[in-house]
Amino acid sequence: MNTNHNSYFLDEVNNLSSTDQNLLISMAEEIYHNQIKDITNDILQKGNIKIVLVAGPSSSGKTTTSNRIRKKLEENGIKSITVSLDDFFLNREKTPVLPNGKLDFENIT
Repeated sequence: MNTNHNSYFLDEVNNLSSTDQNLLISMAEEIYHNQIKDITNDILQKGNIKIVLVAGPSSSGKTTTSNRIRKKLEENGIKSITVSLDDFFLNREKTPVLPNGKLDFENIT
């Protein structure tokens, strides 16, 4: 798999998913860590970045990614904080309800 260009090739992914899952996981993790390093380097090189926003669906790794970026920045002498919507939990009785009756965990109001 080509990890240098942060690209996945479907045939390689399909092949590894059936032949060597551990290698597939290791390669995906390597790509992820390289992306964190690249993002951190971009922030450090630009020098005037004040806010980094990370968006995505529930359980997609936003908090984990934000914390990893924060840690890498701190390793490079940049103090930062992570503000996560996970920190603004509502009790179930206050959680908004969607028109279909399901709880709306994506709404921040």
